[in-house]
Amino acid sequence: MKNRRLAALISAGVLTAVSVAGCGGSAAPATTAAPATTAAPAAAETKAAETSAAGASESEAPAKPAKVYEIKMATTNPNTDPSVLVMEEMCKKINERTNGGVNMVLYPNSELGANDECIEQVVSDAAMMYFGDISNYSDYVPESTTLCAAYLYDDYHTVEKFQQTDVYNSIMSKYADQNIHVVSNSWVVGNRGVMAGGVPVKSVEDCKKLNIRVPSVDMFVDAWTSFGANFTAEGWSAGFTDCQSGLLNGAEGTPGKMTSSDLGSVLKNPVYSCINYMVVTVAWACGEGFWQSLPAEYQEIITEEMANYATINNEKVASLEDEQLADLESRGVTVIRSNEIDIDSLKNAVAEKNATYPMWDEVSSAVNEIIASK
Repeated sequence: MKNRRLAALISAGVLTAVSVAGCGGSAAPATTAAPATTAAPAAAETKAAETSAAGASESEAPAKPAKVYEIKMATTNPNTDPSVLVMEEMCKKINERTNGGVNMVLYPNSELGANDECIEQVVSDAAMMYFGDISNYSDYVPESTTLCAAYLYDDYHTVEKFQQTDVYNSIMSKYADQNIHVVSNSWVVGNRGVMAGGVPVKSVEDCKKLNIRVPSVDMFVDAWTSFGANFTAEGWSAGFTDCQSGLLNGAEGTPGKMTSSDLGSVLKNPVYSCINYMVVTVAWACGEGFWQSLPAEYQEIITEEMANYATINNEKVASLEDEQLADLESRGVTVIRSNEIDIDSLKNAVAEKNATYPMWDEVSSAVNEIIASK
């Protein structure tokens, strides 16, 4: 991961330029009707009225922008993911509000590259935005891991409120210093639990029986090391294959991920435990230089709509969770709800590691104040 900086610097010399398309000319002025003749006064009056109405209609139509900013929107999520469907609506809304001045094209399924490739494009000021966990930028801003620490947030409402604080804004300035502009970081994809064959997790002690796949990102590795679990940090596809072969006995993830992947079908006596150890914040980010190349009015519209659609996404994800858990049960998966689990034992296990993260005291204090005020 440390090679990202070098790759980004090399690619910075070959930046992807903003696509600019010219638009049509101004509307034609209204035509003045000729004076009516005695032979056809009614026809002349009708013609004059039609011409006048046409002219008024053309003059009231909003002018097309002189430049169109083409922006590629990259995500590793599949096109069937509920969040991707929300993204599609968001792109349409932004195009509408800018009168076609910003044309966002969504590329799901890692079509623009894997995680590291997309991050390199971001810091190189390519004309694109990437949707990924904010923790992916920990090589550039160490506080990225702090923002996604295990058991930091209780739900997405707290995430949204925390991002209005001075503590959060002070961290965002550090991204700008690394040529990263975080447009929106309040998108969440659900509470993360763990599915394992024949292993219900009701306390931290049960984690010792696990041998699971976890993402190869610091915050996940730190959490599962603290829980005392055996794990392999690798991509989802590799982890799924290892579960099929019996090399691993499960994986961590959200209820949505477990239903869409049907992981339970390759495990013996699958159990999904709602330990809810992480509310991962996912960000839309682009290069700071690219962001500053956009007109201020477009920046404002994009920022507003990404925040609006983040809330729509979060509400949708929360509303689907019970349905997804019921779906898992219908497939023969045993579901252990959070009220059946000693969550405090898991929180206590990660507390020492969390305390080593940069700005942990400031971040956790601000978050805990929000939670206490509910």
